[in-house]
Amino acid sequence: MEHFKTRNTLTAILLYELSRIEQLPIQTQMLIASDLTAKIQNLRMSKAHSEQDFHRDQAAYFSLVKRNTLEQKNQLESQVSFAVASIMHCIHKGFEVEGLLNELITSVIDWKRACIAKTQT
Repeated sequence: MEHFKTRNTLTAILLYELSRIEQLPIQTQMLIASDLTAKIQNLRMSKAHSEQDFHRDQAAYFSLVKRNTLEQKNQLESQVSFAVASIMHCIHKGFEVEGLLNELITSVIDWKRACIAKTQT
């Protein structure tokens, strides 16, 4: 039951963040998409990506980034940092639920593809 609740919560947060990003200017969306792509690629290349301690530490790191970002004065930079940190926090927390990590990553990649497609039309 706890995994089901965690799965639903993390999925809802991730989808909320992606929908919130959709309201930002396309240039900001592209900055976020670029940063997320780099972070997801680094995650997938990391040998530690299959270890729970790694994901717990990364989730704590991105939680701290979110808090610190709220204090920044540069609005564009803080929007990008906060969105990326929030999404990466969800992804790393998703490791706790079997299969959710890859599901969340797929959602982000699908969003990124849609974002890129919008710029090409």
